[in-house]
Amino acid sequence: MSEPNRQAIDTIRGYLYQFDNTILQILNHEDENASFTVEGIEDIDIEQIGCETVAIQCKYYEKSDFTPSKIKEAIVWMVKDFSKRVKDGKELIQYKLFGHYKSGQDKILLPISIAYLKESLLTSKTQEKEDKPSVTTKIHEELSLNDENLELFLSKLTLNIDGQSLDQQHESILQKLSELNICTSGDAEFFYAKSIYIIRNLAKNQLETERKITKSRFIGDLKYSKKMIFDHWYLERVSGERYSKSIRKRYFNNTQSKFNRFFLIDASGIDYYEIKNLLKSISHKWSNQHAVRQVEKFCPYVYLHNFKDEDLCKIKKELISENFLIEDGYYYKGSSFDPKLFIRDVVDYGNPYRVFLKIINDLDDFNQLHQEKISNKYIYQMYSKNPFIDIDDSFDIYFSNLDCLRGMICE
Repeated sequence: MSEPNRQAIDTIRGYLYQFDNTILQILNHEDENASFTVEGIEDIDIEQIGCETVAIQCKYYEKSDFTPSKIKEAIVWMVKDFSKRVKDGKELIQYKLFGHYKSGQDKILLPISIAYLKESLLTSKTQEKEDKPSVTTKIHEELSLNDENLELFLSKLTLNIDGQSLDQQHESILQKLSELNICTSGDAEFFYAKSIYIIRNLAKNQLETERKITKSRFIGDLKYSKKMIFDHWYLERVSGERYSKSIRKRYFNNTQSKFNRFFLIDASGIDYYEIKNLLKSISHKWSNQHAVRQVEKFCPYVYLHNFKDEDLCKIKKELISENFLIEDGYYYKGSSFDPKLFIRDVVDYGNPYRVFLKIINDLDDFNQLHQEKISNKYIYQMYSKNPFIDIDDSFDIYFSNLDCLRGMICE
């Protein structure tokens, strides 16, 4: 593996560690009304009535030994924040530096002393060059912090450099999800994926007020929302094959029941003929077109996002010419979309005009369908970049490529 790829993987795992730690901090907190800010003063801030705010920063170095230099920048930032609060007369807060390292935890004696803080973490020295002498910088002196100030800072600082590994932290989350009766142990992985999405979505907001969530709201969003979400961060957490297999096993395993299944698929970057084959594969798996004894007939609905109208028209024509009949909700020249006619039951097996697939032309047509009372309705939004429609009761599932998509819904 090339060095840039290795660094990219390490960066992703670092972000996952931060997200996971945020989830675990929320789930482990005793106060249901405690407020958590994602990407606030630090990676996560905890506010609780009657208590000081706690600002937590995470570090993840699974392949590196601990050295003081790895926490130096974080400590300097915390000291500067502390100094500003003291000088401005603002309320002081607690600081927590939480991290995992391959080894080397014995290189620091905890709790750290004022002398160690000043000499090892707040003092830096530039390398001497021919035209420039070495320069020593002492942050505590620049900030005019005396030993009494630094002692107060240390009383506000919690340092944990022997935290769980990424995998251990992940297992702790799964266990906590089932302990809190948010889900069963068998569904914990899927609710973990939902947790990641909630935290990541909070982190994207520009306003700090929109990056806040309470424990009770977090659990409520997990437990009571029908929406299930799998994004690229969950794919990064597991292998591509395991990702597709686990989602297929949980959500795309029952092909025999008469459900109204809607597949909303982002077609960006997928070849025309691959799309055509995909439609046939979806129809083959999710309709009982080959069943003889089954009385109730059904077939899937498919909407292709970011697919040209002329290409969609061409595919319909080709499918029909191959005796692969489709419907799209338009039943005579110049007609409007007829959702009620479109969702009627498929005619009996053996009828030469039996429909194998229902193609939704655009999101306007889908929105009309979504307003209809349709029993046993399941909506699967398969996206490759970002979800393209916001529906409360959908399953939003990321796919990295066509093989990943087919591995979930066609195999």
